[in-house]
Amino acid sequence: MPTATRRHVLSLLGAGVGMMALPALSWAGDSWRGTLWIVGAGAFGEDVARAMVLVANLQARPVASASDATIAGGDVVLLQVSAPTGTPAQLATEIGNRVASIRERGAHPVLLGARVDGAAAEAWSIALTALADELGAPLIDRSALHLAVDAPRATAGPLGEASAVVRRLGLYFPLREYGARSVRMPVGLHSSACAKTMPAVAYVPDDVPKGGLPVLYLLHGAWGAFSDWSLAAHERLLDLAARHRVILVCPHGEPFGWYLDSPQVAESQIRTHLIDELVPHVDKTLPTNGRRSVGGLSMGGHGAVLLSLQHPGTFRSASSMSGAIDITHVPKSKQITRLLGPFSSNEAAWVAHSAARQLAAKVDLARTLPLRLTCGTADIWYQTNLELHERLQRLSVPHVWDATEGAGHTWAYWLAQLPEHVAWHAGHLHAPEAP
Repeated sequence: MPTATRRHVLSLLGAGVGMMALPALSWAGDSWRGTLWIVGAGAFGEDVARAMVLVANLQARPVASASDATIAGGDVVLLQVSAPTGTPAQLATEIGNRVASIRERGAHPVLLGARVDGAAAEAWSIALTALADELGAPLIDRSALHLAVDAPRATAGPLGEASAVVRRLGLYFPLREYGARSVRMPVGLHSSACAKTMPAVAYVPDDVPKGGLPVLYLLHGAWGAFSDWSLAAHERLLDLAARHRVILVCPHGEPFGWYLDSPQVAESQIRTHLIDELVPHVDKTLPTNGRRSVGGLSMGGHGAVLLSLQHPGTFRSASSMSGAIDITHVPKSKQITRLLGPFSSNEAAWVAHSAARQLAAKVDLARTLPLRLTCGTADIWYQTNLELHERLQRLSVPHVWDATEGAGHTWAYWLAQLPEHVAWHAGHLHAPEAP
């Protein structure tokens, strides 16, 4: 099996949120020596197994129990972990015994978490992760598959076939590396600020210099998640990170978190999570050099500018694509009202969390922040962005402004703008320090 494909398989089976790597497996030339066993995993487990089979040309066979005598050394056992009917301790004991039985035969257990929806999903994912860590076993958590990045879009051979199956099934496996390029999941972090697991994905170029590389944070828009960027532009992000020698990090801001700390919703403290939890964690776990910038689209464009103003010196530059740049222009927004309270009785809070209003209020600071604003003339936020551009001109605040004729609030526009924004940020991130 080619080295790149082999690394992909080990990543597919062994990487994930809070998971430990799968131990080295047995190979014989271009074939896998072992068998993939499916233990009580049902249709979903069979789908997962099918992707694995296509990747590594495995033999997949169902088995009644993990203690089946046919399981041998070098085999991989996909073990279903169902939502507990008893106590967590009883579940841990049961799964622990099954894992021990598998390992006694020299095989490799892989836990497959059953799907849990609704309010219980986060707690279940956290419990599963803790169990997997305790047992030292890799985990594929069906309730948290949205926390992982899409499989690489290979086009040929078994790896390409597996990627196609994974995407068609809507399964997004976390991959630590494949080929010669890295995609990493630095965070499956339980956020104290948000009282839940907050994911992020990072694109790390090859051959990182000894001093590390700068980081560009890309924020998603409303109705979205951290995976929006990777699902829309996976290959492009890989290429841009390599070309401009930057690490690209896509955080999770919740579908309607607005990248702020809500005074109304205790568990919606996105600003604190990003600044006090994510940024330090990325600097600790990835090869960074301490320089960072931030950009985003729509809600994320607003967040990029607002965070830069709220935390001077944290980001070297900020950019917004189709930014929802002034939340006071949508005073009836149910999502923002939930976070800040009704506009009529909380106008000061809305103004304090409006990127456009804060740019105008903090003119001296705004003049020191490299700023890029882009928007299509057919965008729903165009007039708001145009008004901000004109106000900044009157206030003599330097900034880059670009209005694309006829472009709307669409991924076609954002994907066209992405290379321009990354290149612009890279120029600031790699610029020599001022004397």
